Amino acid sequence: MLTTFQILTTLALLFWPMMWISSVMLFGGPGATDNPNTVYSTVGLLLYPCALFLLYGLMGWPLFFIPSKYLMIIGIPLNLVLVYASYGTLVINTMKGISNSGYSVTEQNVYYAGKLIPDALAESFSVFDNEPSYRSSQYARDAERVYYHGQPLPDADAMSFKLLFADNDDYWADKDQVFYHATPLNLNPSTTKVFHQDSHATYLTDGERLYCESMLVAGADLASFTVLFGPVAKDKHHIYYEDAIILPEADIASFTLYENEQYYAFDKNSVYDLIADNSQKIADSDPASFEFLGRSYMKDKHRVYLSQQYAPTIVLADVDRESLVVTDYDDKTGSDAYDKHGYLLNGQRLTAD
Repeated sequence: MLTTFQILTTLALLFWPMMWISSVMLFGGPGATDNPNTVYSTVGLLLYPCALFLLYGLMGWPLFFIPSKYLMIIGIPLNLVLVYASYGTLVINTMKGISNSGYSVTEQNVYYAGKLIPDALAESFSVFDNEPSYRSSQYARDAERVYYHGQPLPDADAMSFKLLFADNDDYWADKDQVFYHATPLNLNPSTTKVFHQDSHATYLTDGERLYCESMLVAGADLASFTVLFGPVAKDKHHIYYEDAIILPEADIASFTLYENEQYYAFDKNSVYDLIADNSQKIADSDPASFEFLGRSYMKDKHRVYLSQQYAPTIVLADVDRESLVVTDYDDKTGSDAYDKHGYLLNGQRLTAD
């Protein structure tokens, strides 16, 4: 009977690391660290080795070759130390009524994520909670300051601070300036409006200056400025990636992005890799015959290319453009394309077994 219990105890102790990993995932969920029932029950479960060691000590049982007194003297303190090191602060904050995520006010103190915010004024402290916005709940203010993620926003005016656009919680403003998260922008809040917005980038202007997210697009000509795709734009003088001028050799008038291909553009002379501020011309490419074949393969009338997305496109010099056929991945051959010379995978020539 004791042997069976010893085996079950050993299995239970071996399972403890999995319980700890599961607790980390559990506390990663929204609001989990602020739910007292979740905190107490999870920490209580992680202390089950203490209960087992206490039982062995009271009954005088060894755990195989380990005497019961060592289970009491070493096992119980070790379990307590491991749990306290992981979640001691979480439990203490919960017992004190302090939120472990977001803002909380107790008596005369203000906390963010369980940490005291020095000099915050509890009596006038309030959180912006423009539901269902998550970011709004990261902003708060008292009579003197505005806070973002628990840190004061320098020079922000607490009384006039507000969400700038009802449908975009990235931008906030007071009577003097606009903020992107916690970054002040040199924009007039009374005249600032959205110039362009898509799922990849937002542009703001006050009629004089233009920003892409938090970045000033210096010298941009507002009258001719056109957003091509998210961070890629042009005006009559330059082509831009966010705030950086790119591809000075490109013909601005004919510069266009390929449809559904955010990493490539063309003008009347060439094809271009769009790789942020490392964007560059694909040497000797022919825009009139350039085509996308799938699985990162491309070709024009001269050669075959392979897309690298975040790195410059490479030329596949040993691939025959006339006979190239791009396929889905073929389990039998281990390839995704072939030409008259053989099979290819990710642009690499496969050798016959």
